Amino acid sequence: MISQLKLSRASKATYVTVLFISSAFISYSQSRYFAIKGGLNVSSVYDNNEKGYDTGSPKAERTGLRLGYHIGVVTNFKLSEKWVIQPELVFSNQGYSARSSYKLRYNYNYLTLPILFKRQYNKFFYHFGPQVSYLLLANRTYLGIEKKEDLAERSRYFEVGLETGAGYMLTKKISVDVRVNTGLFRIGGYQEIRNVVTQVSVFYVITKPIKNTEKPIAE
Repeated sequence: MISQLKLSRASKATYVTVLFISSAFISYSQSRYFAIKGGLNVSSVYDNNEKGYDTGSPKAERTGLRLGYHIGVVTNFKLSEKWVIQPELVFSNQGYSARSSYKLRYNYNYLTLPILFKRQYNKFFYHFGPQVSYLLLANRTYLGIEKKEDLAERSRYFEVGLETGAGYMLTKKISVDVRVNTGLFRIGGYQEIRNVVTQVSVFYVITKPIKNTEKPIAE
């Protein structure tokens, strides 16, 4: 059953990826904007009652940060002189650490789709918007004995979050940004916790917008 579940999730993720790439090619003909991004994730979880210190699990007592990574593609559509709407498709490796009688490392891989409203101020920009995530993998590792436990069946397939951040254009092709994504729903199972991820990203613009304004919007 677990193998069928993994196959089903992989198939759905493939459909989402193909749909996004198809949409990106359509948008490319209009915006001529396409970029790749990648960077560092600093992730953990929070609880409404215990502010992130209680995982909701009877076996785990405290949670900690976990380092991960993300990589993805970006396009955008011009809304006005200074505003664009920016869809992204990103693979995100995140999770958290916990300590009980064992040291635990929780690992979650998501395919995420942020849809951001972006505002440009010369070389500075900020953005905000919703993010929908689809779970690809969920497990936890008992460090020391190297035992791994699959958590896919206990976890929520879809997650919705709010994302906000800001960045700076280093060159016409390269920019950096920092953003925070906060999950609105619990991860799943017995865990009354939600994801919170800080991302530090580097963007590289492969193509840039048509110069139909004095100051075209770019990463």
